[in-house]
This record gives sequence, structure tokens and C-alpha cells, in this order.
Amino acid sequence: MPVFFRAAAASSLVLAVSAFLACTGRECAPSAWDLQVLEWLAAKRVPSLDALFKAVTWMGSFWLLLPLALALVAALVVSGHGAKARRFAATFGGAVVLGYVTKLLVARARPSAMEPLIALPGDPSFPSGHAMQITAFALAAILALAPATQRGRWLVLALVVIVLVGVSRLYLQVHFPSDVLAGTAAAVVWVLAFVPANRKRHA
Repeated sequence: MPVFFRAAAASSLVLAVSAFLACTGRECAPSAWDLQVLEWLAAKRVPSLDALFKAVTWMGSFWLLLPLALALVAALVVSGHGAKARRFAATFGGAVVLGYVTKLLVARARPSAMEPLIALPGDPSFPSGHAMQITAFALAAILALAPATQRGRWLVLALVVIVLVGVSRLYLQVHFPSDVLAGTAAAVVWVLAFVPANRKRHA
């Protein structure tokens, strides 16, 4: 699947450039602006926002998105849209795999300057898996399910969810801003690489 390799190359470039810009030193230490944003958010904590973002952050969890993705693929296959199912699986699954491979390669430590509001995940920080996963899932689902004339309104909803999940990772102090931006950008580039293939199928 040539489109898969184009997506991987483009997204890997985004992640490589993002890591170069975000990291200071050999151990990918956070830059000053990363820390300033986290400090600013820590100062805004109130119980209502704590509860909101603890709930919202689950929308980007792999353990929530995986069963949803499997259900979507199964529904597409059963309804006779096997090609759409394969493209969705490749789009979402590929982005998830690329994100976790990058985590292992960059091996950035999680934030530690502020007290996190949830337990720190055990995997490395860069890029944000939640940001990358929800972005890839939402955009790929729109390509697979939404008619072309309705994609605009679904895209607005997807952007709201993507932003909320990204902010939640910062508010909860489990990611640096550069982690979230890199994951989101790489996922957008990944999904965009599949757009021509989807257009050909609908032509």
C-alpha cells in the first residue's frame, strides 16, 4: 500500500522535526515555554476543571478507542464496505503504532515540575499518544463514514474533541505542550495522506 508508506514518511518527518525543536539536550529536556505553559495551567486548577479534564482525557485513551475502532471496522465490513474498513484500520492503527515507536526512540521523561492530577503513565512522554490517537481516530472516522457534504460539521465537532483531549493532557500535568502539538500534527499529516485514496474510491 504505497499510501501507507507515504503517510509514514511524512508523519515521521513531522515527529523528527518536532522532537528536534522541542528537545533541549540529549535527554530531550523540556524547553522554557513547555514549563511555562504547565505552570500557568497549574495555577488555574479548580475542582470543577479537575473533574472535567479527568473525564475528558479518556476520549483519547487507546483502551477506549480500540474497541470503538474494532466496532467501526466490523460495521463497515458487514455493510459491504470492506475497502473503507481497511483504509480506516490502516489510518488509525498506523498512527497508533508510529506514535508508540516514536515514544521508544525519543524516550522523553514525563513532566515532573508540577504535581500531576492522575498517575503518570509508564510510557515515555513524546509524542502524546492520547492526542495522536484521538486525532487519527476522529479524522479517519469522518473520512470513512461522513458524506462529503456533511464533513464540515463533523470536522468542527472533531476539532473540539481533539482540543479538549490535548488540553486535558496538559492540565493533568502528564504531557508537555510540545508532546501534544507533535502528536496532533503528526496524526493530521498521517490522515491527510489517505485523503486521495478515499476520494478515488468515492469518484
